[in-house]
Amino acid sequence: MATLPAEIAHATRDCHSSAQMLRKFSRHAFRASLLAIAGLTLSAGRLLGFDFTQCSNQDPTPGNCVWTQSILNGSNSQYFEGMSTPQRFLFTGLGAGSHSLQIILQSTKGGRHAYDWLDSWAHASAESIAFIGPHMTLNECALSFPSDANTCNAIVSAGFSSSPFVPDDPFVSAVFGGSSGDGTGSTQARINGFELNEGNRMVTI
Repeated sequence: MATLPAEIAHATRDCHSSAQMLRKFSRHAFRASLLAIAGLTLSAGRLLGFDFTQCSNQDPTPGNCVWTQSILNGSNSQYFEGMSTPQRFLFTGLGAGSHSLQIILQSTKGGRHAYDWLDSWAHASAESIAFIGPHMTLNECALSFPSDANTCNAIVSAGFSSSPFVPDDPFVSAVFGGSSGDGTGSTQARINGFELNEGNRMVTI
C-alpha cells in the first residue's frame, strides 16, 4: 500500500534543459504509480529492485511513453506548463505480506519551483489531448526484464490494483503568493482550482 503524506496556463514552447524545465513546469503535477509485484521467484543474485522513471512523450512518437531515468527535454519530450508528467515507481522481489511506501514531494529546490502535486495518469492523458493532440499510450509494463514484464501484464490484466484519492495539502508556498490560488500561497487553493476543472486526484497502486 502507499501512504501519501487554477486554472491551467499554457506555455508557448518546449523545455530544452533541466533548468528551463524547472522554470516552465511551475504548475506541473505528476502521478506516481506503484506497481507492487509480489511473490516473484527470484533468479540467483537478484535482490529487491527499485525503479523510478518518468514518461518521455515524444521519443520519437508523440504521446507514446518511453520510460526513462534521465531528464525530459526538447529532444525526447513535449510538455507545456499546465501538463502533467507521468511518473512510475516499480518494485520487484517483494515478499508476500503487507508493504508500505511513503512518497514525499519536494516542489522546490534552490529557490526554483518544479512540481506542485500528485495527480493521475488519466489527467496526464487528458492534458496531452488538450495541449498537443494525441492521448498518452502509457506502456506501463514496458520493463527491462521479460519476466518482470510478464508478471506486470498478468497483474494489470487481472485488475489487481487500487486507486486511492490523494489527500489535501496544507502547504503554503513562499514562491506563489498573490499571483495564484487565493492570493496567500496556499497549495490547496490551487489544487481546488485544478480539481474543479479536472476532477479528484489519485494514484494507482
